Amino acid sequence: MLDPFTVIAGCVLGAVMGDAISYWIGRRLGTRVLRHNMLVPHRRKLAWTRLYCRRYGVASIFIGRFFGPLRAFVPVMVGVLQMRQRVFQFANVTSAFVWVLAMLAPGYLAAKGLERLEMLTEAHNPTLLLLTFGAVLVALIVGMRWLKGRAARRNALLEASVRGLGE
Repeated sequence: MLDPFTVIAGCVLGAVMGDAISYWIGRRLGTRVLRHNMLVPHRRKLAWTRLYCRRYGVASIFIGRFFGPLRAFVPVMVGVLQMRQRVFQFANVTSAFVWVLAMLAPGYLAAKGLERLEMLTEAHNPTLLLLTFGAVLVALIVGMRWLKGRAARRNALLEASVRGLGE
């Protein structure tokens, strides 16, 4: 079994280094990086990210860490916008730590719970296993009904808006 602290440290280090390199590229190349051939198809995303970073400043690093489309462009853009390195690195390290914990904790806790469940079922307690299976089944049924109702409401709103446009 892997030591959780080693895994967390490695993930934080990787996240920090990746964003630090992107920041350095943006800071070093400035607006020239925005004209690079690889980024031409992403012009709208870059323009949106630039406005976003100017508006939210340091908070854009924290928020961008959790949203896929922003995650790739925020470090480069704050480098292009010449954010102070000390400010960036502080936000980079703290947001990486929070992000890694948020991403890894559910899997870690689920694995620990399954480990405990396995120990309980090894004691030949079929009642617990049946209760767990029943709870998962009920959760799936409730979730499917909720999604079906949500889709029906969305379709009804769509039909109503289409009828409103046709009149």
